[in-house]
Amino acid sequence: MKQSLQRREDWPEKLAEHFEAKPKFKWGVSDCATSVCDAIRAMTDVDVAADFRGKYSSGLGAMKVMKKFANGGVEETAEKITAEHGMQEIPIVFAGRGDVVLYDDEAMGPALGNVSLNGVTAVFVSPKGTSFIPVNKCRRAWRV
Repeated sequence: MKQSLQRREDWPEKLAEHFEAKPKFKWGVSDCATSVCDAIRAMTDVDVAADFRGKYSSGLGAMKVMKKFANGGVEETAEKITAEHGMQEIPIVFAGRGDVVLYDDEAMGPALGNVSLNGVTAVFVSPKGTSFIPVNKCRRAWRV
């Protein structure tokens, strides 16, 4: 197992800063996977995306990197990262602020996000911009 995660004492403030920055979508820099990893890094100081950060710049490139990294797509990449860092999967009803969630977007397929500070919605980054989806519409969750 790689470095396990421990939230900083000031994690709510750091997560708020991450959400407020609202970077524009860019493959490999601010897409659904890297944005979630950036939120985790803001809360824990651990870069869980170190193995694939900066290694792609398109949707096709992202799929190739995920295939090589986790032998799959977004969901398999999330499974591998969470397992490597001791992030336990939890029932979606127990997902709380900052936790990682997986949502099945009708147009884009599986997408990763973080539960917002209100604890009711999750924040997702996509080519369409930032979306807020009710947490109870998400399919899976992992505790940060």
